[in-house]
Amino acid sequence: MKKTLALLLMLAILILPSQAYAAPPSIKMSISEVNKIYFEEYNKRLKEVKSAIRTYKAPVCSDVTTLTNQSKQLTSKYNNLKKSKASKTELSQMKATLYKAKKSLSEAKKVCNKETAETKKELNGQVKEISIAKTSGVKLNVDSYNKGTITSSTFDKEIRSIAKLVDDVFTYILEDLE
Repeated sequence: MKKTLALLLMLAILILPSQAYAAPPSIKMSISEVNKIYFEEYNKRLKEVKSAIRTYKAPVCSDVTTLTNQSKQLTSKYNNLKKSKASKTELSQMKATLYKAKKSLSEAKKVCNKETAETKKELNGQVKEISIAKTSGVKLNVDSYNKGTITSSTFDKEIRSIAKLVDDVFTYILEDLE
């Protein structure tokens, strides 16, 4: 992804010198106008991605549910044995089994939380990077267009490529979360 962002910025930097002799535009463009025209779905997609990241649980978290149910069943069996005044050996065996189940549940929760947190951090970083790249790419192109260093068709093409890149990254992130 960093390569894509770098490629996009390099492309913008290389195109600008070749368009240096373009006529200044008759109408100036603002960043807010560009966002309204080209990025009308951006905020909706951004909210969708951030919501998906917040609700994400790592695949290893499915073990936590199984182990939680197992621990609850063993706790219930242990309590029933205590109520029925079972022998000390039965109680100690059940207690040891219950202890092992709770320990493995605790370890599974740690792994789940760690993997989930790492993935969320990575994905939030990607969202932040793409937002920064979008903002800087739009600003660069608007400034270049307003100075007359790029034509309106080049401007349109560059902004559309930025919008497509942003949408592709959001789609990639959403697919990665499934």
